[in-house]
Order: sequence, then C-alpha cells, then structure tokens
Amino acid sequence: MKKKEILAVLLIIFFVFSIVPREFQNDTFYTVTIGRDILQYGLDGIDHYSWHDGLSYTSPHWLFDVVNYLIYNVMGFDGLYIFVCIFSTLTMLLLYYILRKKKVYWLVALVRNSCYSISFEK
Repeated sequence: MKKKEILAVLLIIFFVFSIVPREFQNDTFYTVTIGRDILQYGLDGIDHYSWHDGLSYTSPHWLFDVVNYLIYNVMGFDGLYIFVCIFSTLTMLLLYYILRKKKVYWLVALVRNSCYSISFEK
C-alpha cells in the first residue's frame, strides 16, 4: 500500500469519528426496543406500540434492530456509537476503493467520498 493510500485510510477514520454524533436520534430507543421484542416474541407481525390494538406491522429492518439491541444490551450507548463508527468507516472505505478502482485520483476520491458522507449526516 502506498503512502497516499495509508494517508487516505487514516483521514477517513479521523473524518468518521469527527462527524458521527455522540447523541442519538429518538428512533434509537424505538429500534433497541423493537430488537428486544423480536428476540422475546419473534416476528409476530403486530405493532405493539400503536394506539390501535392488533395493528399489522412488518419490520423492514428487523435484523438491524436485533443487532442494535444486542450491542446496546452488552455495551450500552457507547457500544452503539462504536458500532456506527465502524460501520461508517467500512462504508467509506468501500466507496473510496470503488472510486479508486475506477481510476479516480486518490485525493478526488477522498473528497467525493467525504462530501457524500456529510450529505447523509444532515
């Protein structure tokens, strides 16, 4: 690996840890709770938190909810923060290497990747 590639990887890691907020959205509590309920009751197809009894619900991201609950159950919010940072870093590295495979100059790939990531953080 060349020096500029190592520098790009280090910058991506630094960038991710600087833009991922330590505070979570309100949905985080819902996601953790849904993950707990899926492990307790399975995928029963019922929305247990609706005002309407027996409302049908299909969780489109049930596996993510379960993973969030398991991480939260073991490590709390710090664990969720680390998980988000690792997942974001891997995503940015993947995008960076895809751009490099397309023969995009390393600095341009790094800047494009960073701008793309910032657009999803807002």
